[in-house]
Amino acid sequence: MTVFAHFLRLQRLSLTIWTLAVVVLLAAVVGQTPAVTQDNAWQELLRNLPPAVQRITGGTLHAFARPVDAYLVAKLFNFLPLVLGIFAALSAAAVVARERDRGTIEFLLSLPLDRRRLMRQRLLVVAFGLGLLYLATWAALVVGLKAVGVAGSYGRYAVTLLGGWAVNLAQAGLVTLISLRVKEYVRAVRYGLALVVVAYLIDTALLAANVWTWLRPFLLYGLVNAGEVVRTGQVPWAALGVGLAVAGLSAWWAGGEFEHQQLHS
Repeated sequence: MTVFAHFLRLQRLSLTIWTLAVVVLLAAVVGQTPAVTQDNAWQELLRNLPPAVQRITGGTLHAFARPVDAYLVAKLFNFLPLVLGIFAALSAAAVVARERDRGTIEFLLSLPLDRRRLMRQRLLVVAFGLGLLYLATWAALVVGLKAVGVAGSYGRYAVTLLGGWAVNLAQAGLVTLISLRVKEYVRAVRYGLALVVVAYLIDTALLAANVWTWLRPFLLYGLVNAGEVVRTGQVPWAALGVGLAVAGLSAWWAGGEFEHQQLHS
């Protein structure tokens, strides 16, 4: 069994639970879509929202090709990176810090494997797990909308989710670096969740107030404008570039740190 397959197997239960949670979330969201397309309730709601709230929810209904697009941006795409960012933080914090708590770090350090490769494989498992969750989200969304007889912009949804994956991938890389510095898993989780949640709250506040917009990309969430992607179908290249770059640099840095870990750690 390869190192990648071994660590993926260890994450099997976590991925199963999160996948089921995503499916339940999608069922709740998609179940309301027929009402969105059959009457003007959602259109009237968006029209009467204050400008600040409209910016958070993705804009007014007329800007989208379909009423369901506006609904999904407001109810799903704007919040999903936060939800799956929590998964990214928990998974990345476990890369090293949980091994310390379990007392298995000595075993990992004694393995006759290149430590940089070992770290890369662990981070690849986190990236793969995130990809599976986003793929499950898209598949459940397509199946759900077809089941209730609502046509959606499926390709644009996929592109939007790809941007969210890139944002969460960058967050996972940063949390991995935190887990190398923090000795306790619980503390690593706290710092990781703070990075994900606090950044989201700050980004939302800046978006609502429409101030210091230059700061939003540094919080990562601002790299993907879900409403704009669903409206235009444009690939969020900035998010993909930054996400892959941050994850790659984090993997390189983490590999170097892990390579110099001593057996008495």
